[in-house]
Amino acid sequence: MRGGALKSGFSGALKGVAGHRHWHELELATKGEGNLTWRSAVPVLRSKELPSHAFFPHPRTLGEALDSARPYVLSLFRIVVGLLFFCHGASSLLGWFGGMMGTGKTVEAGTWPGWYAAVIQLVGGALVMLGVGSRSAAFISSGSMAYAYFHEHQPEKLWPIQNGGEAAAMFCWALLLLVFTGPGPWALDRIFGSARASEAAPETPREPSTVG
Repeated sequence: MRGGALKSGFSGALKGVAGHRHWHELELATKGEGNLTWRSAVPVLRSKELPSHAFFPHPRTLGEALDSARPYVLSLFRIVVGLLFFCHGASSLLGWFGGMMGTGKTVEAGTWPGWYAAVIQLVGGALVMLGVGSRSAAFISSGSMAYAYFHEHQPEKLWPIQNGGEAAAMFCWALLLLVFTGPGPWALDRIFGSARASEAAPETPREPSTVG
């Protein structure tokens, strides 16, 4: 009676660990032996990849999963913001994407403040997008957008939705955020910086082995 109870309890425990998919193989492995033993069960368990929840009853929460992806989403955010900022400069300086304000024209060289703003958009957007000196580039670009908003838009009306300065305000705050967060892992500065650090790291000398 006691042996049957132990066998039943042991079988139930292994079922909970192995899951329904692997339990049939456990039964085949132990069929005909009369008793279910660890000697017959463990090799079958090791031969299959068990689900993580078999050993960790509390899976990771959604918040923890999102936190682990945060650095990479930050890099994607930086790339998108830099690309959009670059496109504004390219349209004004190079006539791409329909030219300045969709007119097909380019801003006249040296005019204040349009030409200088376009240069900052083109160069700053490229640097932010690639992750090269992104904090400095984002700081200067954010300042240029703050100037554009308060000098060009805010005097017309109080709110951005009224004065047409929504894009300037959004770029200003998005770029300022990157000043504090940094570029994230997908940035040329991080990639080449890690490579240089690994090359410059001195090799640990091996201690000579002594034979006693």
